[in-house]
Amino acid sequence: SWPGHPDLETFMHATYEAHVARSCRWRAFQPSVSEADLTEVVKGKSLRRDAAALAMRMLADAREALRQAQAAGDAEALATGSFGISSAYRSALRQYRLWNDRFGGYMADTAQKRASLAGGPTGDEAAQWLARWIRSWRAAPGFSNHNDGRAMDLFCRLTSGRVLTADRGDIPRWRTTWLHRWLTANASRYDFHPYLKEPWHWEHRPGPASGTLVRPRPVAES
Repeated sequence: SWPGHPDLETFMHATYEAHVARSCRWRAFQPSVSEADLTEVVKGKSLRRDAAALAMRMLADAREALRQAQAAGDAEALATGSFGISSAYRSALRQYRLWNDRFGGYMADTAQKRASLAGGPTGDEAAQWLARWIRSWRAAPGFSNHNDGRAMDLFCRLTSGRVLTADRGDIPRWRTTWLHRWLTANASRYDFHPYLKEPWHWEHRPGPASGTLVRPRPVAES
């Protein structure tokens, strides 16, 4: 629902239904993951057990590599203060609430393009177009790897005081960080892979590393 704009709720519903319909073409709906299949990586944030163990090892190794790079005088390493997980597993219900809460922002970001479409900014064509646009940034509820417990978003705190988060405005700076450079070179060894449009988002795809028993090491958030 959109209490501030009840006149636009019909368009909102049409966009949501189009988004879900597209998602159904390429994967199954994931309503929730059992608590028994999840492990807490940091307080309040969990992943599937195999993904959690590897995520903890990867971030611990990244912190050690950062210390070494700083000691060697690497400029981007010296610009990096700390990093950690800002988001991990979330249920389909949580994903739905995020979708609903951010719909106003999606409308604002796409107003000019939607106005140029046949039927106007809230017509059928606009609903289909907006569903495709939203999908490039956020999966439909129940269709995200976050909902499946195999995706995490990171934050990176720079020594300048700036904190890079899951924000499109941070993308250019994210791509230049020591952390992103290290993950790009090393994350696959832990069965984690990037979502190229979002440099903070890393997904676990079970592979050789997942078949190796890894004793979890708690990751301290800074």
